[in-house]
Amino acid sequence: DTRTSTITDSDMKNLNPKAIRTIVLYPNSGEDWDAVNNCWEEGSGCTIAEDFANEMLRCIRSIHNLCREMDRPLLPVIVGGCCRTTPSTIWEMRRKLNQYACDEEFIK
Repeated sequence: DTRTSTITDSDMKNLNPKAIRTIVLYPNSGEDWDAVNNCWEEGSGCTIAEDFANEMLRCIRSIHNLCREMDRPLLPVIVGGCCRTTPSTIWEMRRKLNQYACDEEFIK
């Protein structure tokens, strides 16, 4: 279960690349906080680094595909991690994004 993204296809269609200059994706792990027991609910989010990175990459590809469909320049996307992401999560995102950048020829 990967619930890291709150960006839906509907959200993507409502983005206006003409008005937006940069998009920041700074998600948490999607885990639920149990306020009664003061702990994170085990298994409630995306805690596998590769799954998390794949979901972020899906969001970035969706953003870039929308720009292409609207015949607009690709928007820069700043990616980070918030609550319950780990150094391995960030490393995996970086690895996936580097590969995406090479595949798309952003990096030559």
